[in-house]
Amino acid sequence: AEVFRALDPERQPVARPPFPPHPSLTRFAVWLHESRNELEPAARRLAPVIGDVLERLRREPDCLVARMSGSGATCFGLFADEESAEAAAARIAREEPGWWCRAATAPGGP
Repeated sequence: AEVFRALDPERQPVARPPFPPHPSLTRFAVWLHESRNELEPAARRLAPVIGDVLERLRREPDCLVARMSGSGATCFGLFADEESAEAAAARIAREEPGWWCRAATAPGGP
């Protein structure tokens, strides 16, 4: 709830690009990159570690896009394949033992 109170009332929502029907992984990553989570700036002000998590995900090889989900409870990276995601999760878990990190397959994924 705090993140909603911290939302900048002057910030105007941006029109989201239409979601492509049956997107490829690459097209889905492009769509995510072109859209934004309106709550992210407020969430990052309240919990700067969100920015650390996103930057850490973006440094991983084969990370197509890294984003914050919802109001900031979860961040995720979209990877080129399952092997890359699992390798990234293992590296991040080893380097950041205080973080909860898992590789998962999205519905409709491989």
